[in-house]
Amino acid sequence: MLSIFIQVYLLSLILFVPASLLLSAPAFYILHKKNRLCIIDFGFNIVPLALLSLLASCAIPVFSGFSYSNLAIEPLIIALVSILACYSKIFIPHHYPSKVVSIIYMCLMLIITACIFFFFPVLGE
Repeated sequence: MLSIFIQVYLLSLILFVPASLLLSAPAFYILHKKNRLCIIDFGFNIVPLALLSLLASCAIPVFSGFSYSNLAIEPLIIALVSILACYSKIFIPHHYPSKVVSIIYMCLMLIITACIFFFFPVLGE
């Protein structure tokens, strides 16, 4: 039964990562034109959703806070926040180093992902 949960989270990972990368493509282009693009910026969309799948495989047996209704909502919220992080980096002033801003944003995305996974209420079935 647990393997079904992991497969569904991986399916949401497969669906939401390309969608969030496509929606963030204009932000990547603008950051590239401003010489503010860092390789870590591409991870804004990939790493949090991968962490969500990892947490689902490790923490669902312990915490058992699983609901089928959260399978689409949690990755959707994380994808929207990662897209927002990509676009908000455009407005960071130039006197802050791009790599430092990217690392701070990545750490914030990982914290937000963990908070959403552990503290998001289980919705009714």
